[in-house]
Amino acid sequence: MTGGQMAPTTLEGQKTTTSPTGRDISTTGKPLHMAELLATLDAPVFIERVAITDAKHILAARKAVRKALQAQIDRKGFSFVEILSTCPVGWKMEPQEAKVWLEENMMKVFPLGTYKDTLKEAEPLPAAPVSIPAEEIPDVLFKGTMAFERTGEPDWGEVPERYREPKIKVAGFGGQGILFLGALLSNIALRKNFHVTWLPAYGPESRGGTANCNVVISTRPVAAPLVTEPEVVMAFNGPSMDKFEPLVEPGGMLLYNTSLISQEPTRDDIENVAVPATGLADELGDGKVANLVMLGAYLAYTEMFTEEDVNEALDAVIKYKEMLELDRKAIARGYRFIRESQ
Repeated sequence: MTGGQMAPTTLEGQKTTTSPTGRDISTTGKPLHMAELLATLDAPVFIERVAITDAKHILAARKAVRKALQAQIDRKGFSFVEILSTCPVGWKMEPQEAKVWLEENMMKVFPLGTYKDTLKEAEPLPAAPVSIPAEEIPDVLFKGTMAFERTGEPDWGEVPERYREPKIKVAGFGGQGILFLGALLSNIALRKNFHVTWLPAYGPESRGGTANCNVVISTRPVAAPLVTEPEVVMAFNGPSMDKFEPLVEPGGMLLYNTSLISQEPTRDDIENVAVPATGLADELGDGKVANLVMLGAYLAYTEMFTEEDVNEALDAVIKYKEMLELDRKAIARGYRFIRESQ
């Protein structure tokens, strides 16, 4: 667990950032033994617990992983390999000390060994019949999942050439509505018949750092949803600007939240658009709509979609209708900021 938090497998009495006095089983229960639990089920055909503390154990782990993969290739059934490994940083130990601690403590609670192996007698499972032509798969997967149907072909209209086909990275910290901004922008583009992908990145690695999402809008089907070289970055805090400004393609655009970012952009080969998004949101009465202020500013700057386009999407995606009026005001404030700045 990133940062050394207590996990389902944390030992009794073990100290972590979320159990600073040691794991108390009277309140958190005992560690979970996944290999033993899964071994009681009928479906698994191979279950083994291994470790990677030395050459002997590493070779055994390699053998177990290969065996599990081969079971899948042979369609024998579900396999599970649990691997015990050290975490010197989380345990605040030297690597060699962590290795010894694992052997003397973890292995006592989580004994190594094979917990189930019925591969020899297991019959291969029948392959699922393929009765759908490849060209019909998209229709089968997505039919009925969209809240609306395409009504025509995508058209950039009067949008300047340099702002078309954008690959966008939106980044900030948890609670700033980063993922929602990307999802809303994707929804707007879909309603205008564009091909769109939205890929969020919001896991344990983001705690205290940056959460982000990737949005690609195109007149053609999108081959890859991950944006590694963004043409547009919307940065809501300092760490996000530090991380993603260097990745913007030359000629691209950086929109940054000056309310929370004190540093100036370092690039002169991109368009730098300063937007006091959080400050403008605070003026509306709720700093949480800074994301919509920024979205309004971006759309106004690029002339990509109108306020009416945004409001139509808002009506469909906002669950709490009492927030609609504030959200609309935030979008309008972003549009107005750009118009007053130009």
